[in-house]
Amino acid sequence: HGEIGIDIIGFSRGGFAAMELARKLQFDGCGDIAPVFIRWMGLYDPVARDIDWRDWFDDQYDNHRIGNNVLAVTVAERSKKIHSRRYFGYAVKGYDDPDGYPMYKDVKQFDASHAGVGGAPGLGDCCENRKLLDVDALMCSRKYTVKLDQINSANVDSWMRRIAQNLNVPVQDEGEGYYDKFSELEETAKRFQPDLMI
Repeated sequence: HGEIGIDIIGFSRGGFAAMELARKLQFDGCGDIAPVFIRWMGLYDPVARDIDWRDWFDDQYDNHRIGNNVLAVTVAERSKKIHSRRYFGYAVKGYDDPDGYPMYKDVKQFDASHAGVGGAPGLGDCCENRKLLDVDALMCSRKYTVKLDQINSANVDSWMRRIAQNLNVPVQDEGEGYYDKFSELEETAKRFQPDLMI
């Protein structure tokens, strides 16, 4: 009820787990308090990796909706144009469901890989020099570059921070040179680039 600020952040399956936790707090609460409200939830490319038992059991909620107890949510998703982790799916309804997101909730797709959205550009399934037998890399778009991943990974982080700070979530400022680490990641990514080219 605004007395304390509860914020939940999650990436990938952790993003889906964050959604589950929020729903658990909505329906079951904590002690004598129910529902427990979440001030802000930041989801970095949450993926649909569950079995939705709704078809068989009468559960209380849709597994792909944000709980009503979440006052604000920000969702950064990988762009469908990059084709990173295509088989993961998207955990949050919104693009295909007209009432998937309430108007006050922010969602945005970025031209980054799944790992890039999570803050590790160049270290995921997509790569510039793809091995012939690397199925994950072959599924990625040829538009993918490590540089594009770095730029959009930084954009994801900056966008999330700005929204969180506007909601009074105690998030540290980026500071001078904060995103310089991505050049170090580029060197690491080069070591993982496969040597068999297609």
